[in-house]
Amino acid sequence: MAAAEFPFRVWSEPSFESSCGALQLVATLAPAEFARISDEYADLLPANLRHAVVKRRVEFIAGRLAAAILLHRLGATNTDVGIGEGREPLWPQGYAGSISHSNQLVAIMVCRADSTESLGIDTETIDGMNTGSIEQLCLCNEEQHWLTHGSLSAQTVVILIFSAKEAFFKCLYPFVGRYFDFQDASVTRLDLAARSIELTLKVSLNERFFKGYCLSGKFSLSGSSVFTSFELPAQRRH
Repeated sequence: MAAAEFPFRVWSEPSFESSCGALQLVATLAPAEFARISDEYADLLPANLRHAVVKRRVEFIAGRLAAAILLHRLGATNTDVGIGEGREPLWPQGYAGSISHSNQLVAIMVCRADSTESLGIDTETIDGMNTGSIEQLCLCNEEQHWLTHGSLSAQTVVILIFSAKEAFFKCLYPFVGRYFDFQDASVTRLDLAARSIELTLKVSLNERFFKGYCLSGKFSLSGSSVFTSFELPAQRRH
């Protein structure tokens, strides 16, 4: 599919930072177009989503169409993205990527899997979020001090940390193969000027991702939207 045929309004400004040359696409989903798009691209839906609510069907369609565009731009001959047992996207061999949906946005990031093994992105909308319940679910006791750190409101920081942990989970999941809790990782650095955030594991997930393992990510804010991303460097082969 050519970008000109993509049936959603694409943001012109980049929302994610990348050090590995990853391509990205962020687009707005218009509810008035949901029914038409769902019918027109119904063949892209897996069996378990064909009877889902229309919003979920359109989010899936948007993610797969955008992923195909970015994979094509990177030179991939196979632009199909499968679905794993944990409902994670399965990228063509030699490529890594991540997909996120929030409110009426879809965001995708894709790269060649040479210097970077995995990507994890997330986007969240600050307005209308129940930050009280998210804070209880997501923040560790030692993270409370970030709520008064710098110029961001406590509400924004809560959503930022929640989003960062979602992106961190997506980045590690292909190598962990199981879910882990929000409380299993903690924000150990938050640099507002550099738009960077570091997460450190509080538990061991496997031999590679041990207690104390840390990974730095990036974030950006646009209006009421938060964007976070992590890139997992490829392991050096000896």
